[in-house]
Amino acid sequence: MAVASTASTAIKRKIAHLKLEIERIDAFFYSNSPDDVDLAWTLELKRDHMVRAIVLQLHTSTEDLLNIRTINRILAGRGRRSTRSNAARALRKLFYGAGSIGFDANLNLALAIGLIDLRTKERLVELNSLRNKCSHNWRLMFCVDAERSPLRKNHSCWTELT
Repeated sequence: MAVASTASTAIKRKIAHLKLEIERIDAFFYSNSPDDVDLAWTLELKRDHMVRAIVLQLHTSTEDLLNIRTINRILAGRGRRSTRSNAARALRKLFYGAGSIGFDANLNLALAIGLIDLRTKERLVELNSLRNKCSHNWRLMFCVDAERSPLRKNHSCWTELT
């Protein structure tokens, strides 16, 4: 029982520490003004930051997984030491770092070797477009009215992004 209590105490300390860090970040970046106009602006900014973080995380993780799967597909059948081979080093240079082939070329390669299908490629091109807009636009401008609801078929709430 003492081990469970110690683990529980450690988790509670970690939670308290994380909450404090988040409060400090929040206080540093966002206004706590009682003025409604300032509050609305701050909330829009927070929303934009949350969406941007989600899009960038999704894109980064997708790109990393696609890189790993593409490299593994190309090296398949070469044995256990294939990750240290010249071919593996060349592929890592191709997919990582300043000289990498880029996301679009990576998608074309993944399609060519049968790793993804055309529908997946098209959806990942859309994700890449969102990522680029999130990376290069300070304000994201989302729709909020009922007429442009994200629940309506064939409509994206991210109209300013796309």
